[in-house]
Amino acid sequence: MSVILRWLKRLEVRKGLILLISSLPLMLMLKRADPEPSGYMLLGEIIEKYLPVPWISIMLNILILLILIGLMYSKKPDTNFRKMIRDVLGGNIGTVFGLTALILELVLIGWITDYLREGIYWAAISSFLLFFNILMLFMLMTSVSKHPKRYEKPVPEKKKVLVFALSFKRKLENENLKEFENRVHKEYEKEIRDLIDYYILKKNISRLSQSNWELPIRTIVHHLDKVEKVLVLTSKTMENQLGNEKLFKNIFKPEVQKALKSINKNAELIEIGPVDFNDYDEILNCVKNALKKVFQEGYTDRDLSFMISGGTSAVTA
Repeated sequence: MSVILRWLKRLEVRKGLILLISSLPLMLMLKRADPEPSGYMLLGEIIEKYLPVPWISIMLNILILLILIGLMYSKKPDTNFRKMIRDVLGGNIGTVFGLTALILELVLIGWITDYLREGIYWAAISSFLLFFNILMLFMLMTSVSKHPKRYEKPVPEKKKVLVFALSFKRKLENENLKEFENRVHKEYEKEIRDLIDYYILKKNISRLSQSNWELPIRTIVHHLDKVEKVLVLTSKTMENQLGNEKLFKNIFKPEVQKALKSINKNAELIEIGPVDFNDYDEILNCVKNALKKVFQEGYTDRDLSFMISGGTSAVTA
């Protein structure tokens, strides 16, 4: 069910329904464009009993047009109006939302032609106004404000899929692997549990030591009420492999996963890799393959957030 809902969101079905529902009443009060006029459409026949339909239709469309112009002026969306017209009429927006806008606009173009041919000029004017109202509404629903709010502290937008890399301390010179493993395990085990208690479980910790586990956990917590997948890129170098086996798989992953589930049942922690943190191509292919599986489940680029921290310069790139 969750996959279906994600696909519906990806195809922007809700936006398409909003556009359709907001346009149909105005379309259904127009005149029937037949060679032998046979009255108004459904809503127009109801209105005709009480009020003059032509004036109501034109005035409503003008009012909506003024409201949309006001919204455009206040929001100042960063959208090219001419390009939007080309994209909509050219069918270049591959969603249910885009398809709905295309069908509505093509229908209105046909009606305008018919009304002009039949001499029903008020209906042609009304259809022409509605044509631009749909375009402007479409643009407002797809655009982002050019001028963000000034006094808000910039923070990452919460997303459903979080991706980051984890790096471990390097082995000191002349330190054997057994000593390194014992040192890392001793240093990190308490840090990880303290960070989980403090940031995720909100327990009082008198003092937190600084470690490279802190930023990933704080980032997870920031996205926690919305995140569904946390993809963690790990290293396969000799010393980091020991860290992966002893810390990530045995402590970090189960402890964080358990804490996440207690707050967000949809959250899932997934290891991608391990990879060579100095091999750009291997890193890129690993991330691309992981995201391919994510996209197959209905997520989109808009659902992704990358934490660019940890690892090497190749990982950052």
